[in-house]
Amino acid sequence: MKYVKHFEPIESDPRILTELMHRLGVQEKFGFHDVLDYTGESQQPALALIVIFPESERDELQKATAEAERTPIVAGSPKFLRQTIDNSCGLIAVLHCVLNTVVANSIKPNSILDSAIRSGKGITTFLEESKKLEIEYQSAVKLGETEIPDDIKYHYVALVGCQDNKLYELDGERLSPLIRGSSSKAGYILNEHEQIARIIDSFAHGGIDCSLYKLS
Repeated sequence: MKYVKHFEPIESDPRILTELMHRLGVQEKFGFHDVLDYTGESQQPALALIVIFPESERDELQKATAEAERTPIVAGSPKFLRQTIDNSCGLIAVLHCVLNTVVANSIKPNSILDSAIRSGKGITTFLEESKKLEIEYQSAVKLGETEIPDDIKYHYVALVGCQDNKLYELDGERLSPLIRGSSSKAGYILNEHEQIARIIDSFAHGGIDCSLYKLS
């Protein structure tokens, strides 16, 4: 994919993703948290999920093949953003979680996210052009304690349940959302534990080396 600009990758740490979300304008009552068990029956509140997994050439081939069966964006579908900035998959996953949940109602007026939503150019173009966003993103990146290699192999995607009672995978490197199953109870996406487990297992050869964060 051709990118319009380059960002430094952000570390896969729920604390850092939470800081980024707050810097962009989401109220501090929301945050990302580790999910250590996604296979049980426990009623864990979770508005949305972020999955981080190692991306291989096979994954790229599967992604390209899946475009032939991509999901049309219709009423009730999630808000979807294309990733046009290199290494911004973490940012895009955070935005997918925010924009497709009740968190969108808790964006501070005149914040970066508020400006992005109200931008006449659209959110994607706003992300490409906003110097304020780039500064805040870079400030969050600097909170990382692990040196990230130049050859980045990890990718972020979001899982959200929408008004049409479907569970979507939102990956900014795809052309559109991907339906992954059903979602019945708003705010408790982890209740669909069997579907979540299958999705995680489909990433990176059985979910090995995957991380899972919930927004709550």
